Amino acid sequence: MKPPSSKNRQPWKYIVVQGDAKEEMLRGFRQGIEREENECALLPQSKRYIAAAKHTVDLMEAAPTIVLVVNSIGKNEMGEMTPEEHVYEICNIQSIGASIQNMLLAATEKGIGSLWICDAYYEDGCFYIITYAASNKMKQIDHNPIVAVAGEWFTAHGKGINLGWFCKKENHEMAQKLRQAFSEWIDNGHNNFDDENTIILCIQLTEGTLFSHGTRYDIDFSDN
Repeated sequence: MKPPSSKNRQPWKYIVVQGDAKEEMLRGFRQGIEREENECALLPQSKRYIAAAKHTVDLMEAAPTIVLVVNSIGKNEMGEMTPEEHVYEICNIQSIGASIQNMLLAATEKGIGSLWICDAYYEDGCFYIITYAASNKMKQIDHNPIVAVAGEWFTAHGKGINLGWFCKKENHEMAQKLRQAFSEWIDNGHNNFDDENTIILCIQLTEGTLFSHGTRYDIDFSDN
């Protein structure tokens, strides 16, 4: 199923990177991170995200294959754009998001579950995620708690459990761990911890597959 795109521009381009090309690309990524840590940073206001960027590169290094999705007709974000070009850019990014979503739907059709998330904290066979209780994602989990997660180096299935408001007393210990793990961005304004719909989602894993340096490992989380 082809994804929709604004004015049928189809701005997406997929780049599959493996082997030596992947290693060369990651060297470039690390050089960029090193630049951001020094005085000649391209994005000097984003230094608080450097630790997360390093973690992302480590995950990409463990993956046998990386798929990059880029805006093939995108404008230079650092340059000037007319109001019309700015609108086109937004529409193109939305179209690319739809194409990525179709990749996830195709994976689901093949029996490969996925959950579109950002950073997650892992502990004792569970992923912990800060999310919003009123989101469509959580409504789906409330209806059917059997979920799947996917990252650069793993896929896994489990049961989604809403632990409730991030700030409630029972979640204090886990909330402190999440604050420490996500210290680079947790208070950047995207989370409203006064809103009781800001919750902790626990995904209790049952089984999964891990890829590391070209080797596949099947894991049964129910077997302690």
